Amino acid sequence: MAGDWVPIVSVVTTGTVSLLVTRITIRHQAALARETRLHDLWMARESLSQERRGQAYVDLMVHISRTIAALSSVSGAAIPAPPSDEVMLLLARVGAFGTPEVNEIFVEWLRLAKESPSPPQQDFLDCTKRLRQRIAGELQLTVPS
Repeated sequence: MAGDWVPIVSVVTTGTVSLLVTRITIRHQAALARETRLHDLWMARESLSQERRGQAYVDLMVHISRTIAALSSVSGAAIPAPPSDEVMLLLARVGAFGTPEVNEIFVEWLRLAKESPSPPQQDFLDCTKRLRQRIAGELQLTVPS
């Protein structure tokens, strides 16, 4: 009679252990799926942020190049100012998507651009070089000195 209980206890024990392992496995898979979704969401946000920063920096580099070209081509004249709404939009985009360092240098560059005669003064040229190098460093590009 005592031997009759051994198979029953064995089956019940095996079933209970199997049920616990299944439950743990399901919880683990759910946690992994949740972590994967969070990671994918973070990666998508980071990618979008990098894309926006890159576009803002490209627009900024175009603006810098236009200003330098205008300074180089017109001797003794004031820098032709771009439309203020264009500058404000660029300032907003760089402020929103750029790093604080680039934003700070850009604000300084705008101030110097307003004050600089043609041909440009050395402090303006130095600021332009710093701004280009900082942007290139963040975008991992190489710019000529």
